[in-house]
Amino acid sequence: MPTLSQNILCSGLGVTLGALIILYLPCRSMKFTWRAEPGHARSFGMHVIDPAGNPTQEESYTLRIPLRDLKPGLEDEEILARFSNGYFAGAVFAPERWIAPFVQGIIDHEVITNARVLKSDADLQLEAYNIDRPTAMPRDRLPALGACLFGLYYVLDMSACSPEHRESIFPGSIKISRPNRNFVEYAGRTSGRSLAASHRFEIFRDDPVANGNVEESITVLYSHVRSNPLTGGKVYSKPMTAMHVCYAHLLFANGVREVLKP
Repeated sequence: MPTLSQNILCSGLGVTLGALIILYLPCRSMKFTWRAEPGHARSFGMHVIDPAGNPTQEESYTLRIPLRDLKPGLEDEEILARFSNGYFAGAVFAPERWIAPFVQGIIDHEVITNARVLKSDADLQLEAYNIDRPTAMPRDRLPALGACLFGLYYVLDMSACSPEHRESIFPGSIKISRPNRNFVEYAGRTSGRSLAASHRFEIFRDDPVANGNVEESITVLYSHVRSNPLTGGKVYSKPMTAMHVCYAHLLFANGVREVLKP
């Protein structure tokens, strides 16, 4: 006869498995690879948080969505904003948001401040630059370039702003290439420099004729790069990497669920 601890363990596993299935349903045809999008490891975001260009650990998550499943007339920036909202302001990311106020001492805000052109104190206090609660995360447009999300990540690049505007805020971004599709990049690192991480979300429209599809669609892509600027070694062990990938799957699914809402 099972013991109480075994029953509790089985119940916990059952609840976890149920949550995984429910959250993962929109992404059952998602493609996963152990590499980021080409050029992501050399993006402006990675240049800021790991200028030495240390070895990286990478993954990417991709899903094709038929246009018939989306709200009519959705532009790419709004799709990226919705995905970002689901990813960072959704239920899956909640534990990181809750713990954020208690870990500010280990987040390296100075590395971003040093890369950014200083603005007046009044400008830096604008809500657009400091997103500290889920309801402040816009759903119809991307956060402002340079904005800080929950004290953890910064918006360091996006296609919605011109290269000239990017350079006016981040002078060091001059001549650093960008993806040739619509995207947004969020990045940050720890003050001990043992973890530097960049999340890049991309959208591109599929050509049904060229791809042999019978209907128009978009592809949502989540590319992730992380490095260890302190030692140049690996960031996570194999067990931690496996846990991270499971967590990233759920974050990706939450982002897609937000994109699919009316």
